Amino acid sequence: MIEAILPHKDVDGFHPYNVGRLSQRIPTLRPCTPYGVMKLLETTGVDLYGQHAVIVGASNIVGRPMALELLLGGCTVTVTHRFTKDLEHHVRQADILVVAVASLNLFPGVVKDGAIVIDVGINVEQTAN
Repeated sequence: MIEAILPHKDVDGFHPYNVGRLSQRIPTLRPCTPYGVMKLLETTGVDLYGQHAVIVGASNIVGRPMALELLLGGCTVTVTHRFTKDLEHHVRQADILVVAVASLNLFPGVVKDGAIVIDVGINVEQTAN
């Protein structure tokens, strides 16, 4: 269905043409959430070159395009997913951690000191009424 949208009208950046351009390092329209994360990282003033970025979640909507954006920014990138073995090991290594899964309190006490953590997962917390 996404291919029915003209690439230049794909404001979400999900059309295969736009994803391909991002992977070729010549982005035009970019997926909003990953691009927003990059803009947020810019505000920290941290030099991204050589930083180890770990992404938790490999979706086509956030995880994979996030990896491409971070690569463009000069990061070394690790993408994890539901089948990743020893996920905590990867999280401990992260200078930048982008969590793109719906899970509350996934890594208590695991993230290293000084790491930048950005959680873009949609979480619903149940409260008793």
